[in-house]
Amino acid sequence: MTALQRNLEALAPHHGELARQLAHVAPGRRLRVSLSRSGAPTATLLDKREIALHSRFDPHKEAAGLVAASHATGFCLVLGLGLGYHVLELLAVDSVQAVLVVEYDLALLRSVLEQRDLSRIWHDSRVSLAVDQPPHAVAAAVARSYVPMLHGNLTTVPLRGRVDGDRQRFADAGSAVSQAVEAVGADLSVQRVFGRQWMRNIIINAAEAAPQPQTLPTCSRAIVTAAGPSLEHDIEAIGQRGADQLLIATDTSLPRLLAAGIRPDVVVAIDCQLVSYLHVLGASGQRLILVADAGVNPALPLCFGTTHYVGGSHPLLVYLRARGLPVSFLDTSDGSVTHTAVHLAARLGATHVEVYGADFCYPHGSAYARGSYIHSHLLGKATRRSPYASSLYQFVMERPELHLERIDGRRAYVTTVMRNYRRSFDTLAERVDATIVRTVNGKRIASRRCAGHARTTRTSIPQAHGRQQPAARSASDPLGAYHGALTELPPPRDPLWRYADEISPDQLSLWSTLLPLAAFYSDQQLRAGSAALLDHTLSRALALLERLL
Repeated sequence: MTALQRNLEALAPHHGELARQLAHVAPGRRLRVSLSRSGAPTATLLDKREIALHSRFDPHKEAAGLVAASHATGFCLVLGLGLGYHVLELLAVDSVQAVLVVEYDLALLRSVLEQRDLSRIWHDSRVSLAVDQPPHAVAAAVARSYVPMLHGNLTTVPLRGRVDGDRQRFADAGSAVSQAVEAVGADLSVQRVFGRQWMRNIIINAAEAAPQPQTLPTCSRAIVTAAGPSLEHDIEAIGQRGADQLLIATDTSLPRLLAAGIRPDVVVAIDCQLVSYLHVLGASGQRLILVADAGVNPALPLCFGTTHYVGGSHPLLVYLRARGLPVSFLDTSDGSVTHTAVHLAARLGATHVEVYGADFCYPHGSAYARGSYIHSHLLGKATRRSPYASSLYQFVMERPELHLERIDGRRAYVTTVMRNYRRSFDTLAERVDATIVRTVNGKRIASRRCAGHARTTRTSIPQAHGRQQPAARSASDPLGAYHGALTELPPPRDPLWRYADEISPDQLSLWSTLLPLAAFYSDQQLRAGSAALLDHTLSRALALLERLL
């Protein structure tokens, strides 16, 4: 069997399409292979000038030095394959949990695989390969594969000669990956703060979830209210909405609507924090409909007549939903309740959505519409020496990463989080397939329409679910099965990549449900990517389940 055949055979199980392409592409003429002084093959890239990919003296020693200098651990992004010496050195390090090799030029890769048997690389479960992928696809592969709680750090290992041969393409891929890693880091920061609250709330709410006989109202046009300062200006227009417009209020905007005598058709909440309860206290006794992420504080549904539980992509919800938990999917990945409310409007059939109060900034230093919780809170604690207006301004000034910019024709303070929400909102119409009009102080600021495909109008959220009576708990409760499955997990051990190879896919799925909780417990003693962290997380999860159930 030739080197090419062995390589293609090893690639086929996990990179089948790539193996088929390599089998049929003609080898390139950019590669020249010769023997180094040590006797190991070395390679030169032939372009406008000759570029050495490896040492002409000892490629093995050079690769060992490259890996040692990179301090590679965790997830390794390898830019350029060459003859694979550096990749083999990486795989000899047990603390390297995963390797993504990025390469360009399929014909060049065919030439490499003809010259050297790298099947040991392709057989290793840690390795994946991205060939001739655009920057966004490489970034998506990193975002999909890199799990900080399992992998720990992310290290970039460039093969210098190969990167020099296609400098722009590797640079573009690196920039896209940097943005993806920044997003992963931001998500991890949120998990470190809320990981335990999410799990606690999901367990409590899941124990109460049951099919709801009452379906949600449908619509072709909807209004979504956020709690930005401009809501105050547009409150009259909202009160005069058409009879065919469904009014969906975010939990933060609810107090202002109720103060104006406006009763929303649906209220949406996704925040796991107890402070959300303070937003909805005024709803008590009004028999309003709540659509709540299953991770919200369990006190919220107590203020509403009907609660429909939904959930996004939190791994615990994904796991339980696949095993019968009655919680419907609704995209909450943007992290903004306003975005979630727009997703809900589209799910209920709306093709035209008007959004009020979505400022995504603090215009003129103002925070939220009057009547929202923060105003009531600061008015209640105001004194002569600490007046309400000063406290409100201080609240704005204490926001992290605050910048003064000109937004929507106004000078306004904006945070990095707000800027990200705004950027995400600008692409929302393309994702929900609806016309979205954002109105600020009576002005139509944004109107976008997805120019695309025919849509299927939904009449309600399929299988809408809410709280059940305490006596309705079933013996086949997925939470009970989840607890039992956790108790049977084999104890984790280092290195985690080898442990992951030895357990079943279902057991891997179980571990994924604990990763946000692991982020909460991770610190210098319990470092990310260690068996000690997973073991501690498992014990805390079992204790939490036993206490709450």
